[in-house]
Amino acid sequence: MIFNIAKNKFLQNSNIRRAISLAISRKSLTKVLGPTSKVAQTITPAGLTKVNGKDYITTISASAKNYNLSSANQQLAQKYLDKGLKQLGVNKASFKLTASDSDLNKQVTEALQSQLEMNLKNVSVEVQNLPAKALMGRIASADYDILSVATGGDYNDPASILDGLVTKGSFNYGGWSNRYYDRLITQASNEGTAAKRYKLLAQAEGVALKDEVWSPLFYMVDPWLIRSNVHGIVYTSDIWDLKTAYITK
Repeated sequence: MIFNIAKNKFLQNSNIRRAISLAISRKSLTKVLGPTSKVAQTITPAGLTKVNGKDYITTISASAKNYNLSSANQQLAQKYLDKGLKQLGVNKASFKLTASDSDLNKQVTEALQSQLEMNLKNVSVEVQNLPAKALMGRIASADYDILSVATGGDYNDPASILDGLVTKGSFNYGGWSNRYYDRLITQASNEGTAAKRYKLLAQAEGVALKDEVWSPLFYMVDPWLIRSNVHGIVYTSDIWDLKTAYITK
């Protein structure tokens, strides 16, 4: 989910954004969607790239993932919501949840609406499922409150996604701006040592997750059957990468 931070007074408050994320059971959501989805707690998907033999997402601070839980934490979510509403001097909030009109997105928005209204007192959610052309127009004009859309990188590296979240970046649909995040991304792009570069990217992603710029919900999973003696195949965004592929006897 992407929050319209620039235009929505409620979503400009980080405590309200955190409340929304904490009120969602990602585990329940993936059960609705079936085996082609997996719980997401990070912006960068699991399995995208490895750092010293480990999945990159394991290098992101554990505390940065505290707002994107597998199961909803209703009590903590309400605590953050009440704090945010008090800061704004109001006692209730309403949002429009916008997504495409595909069958998948209708399932997602229906489940999200149900969870948010059930787990957060004084919150109402209106769902808007739009045809693709109308949805793109809304995104271009930032005419939405909360946007449920799929995102993905063009290549197997965290920077493919994280670079787009800098101020006025290509993925920064919600108008978020954070100088520290921007500086970390710039440093990472200029860093020649792989280990240091990934560390900077993980720090940047931690900043974005703690500020709840996006609320990752689930990763889409494509099931494939591959022979046990075939190794090193990389599949992403409908592209098979065979550069590291090899066969054993």
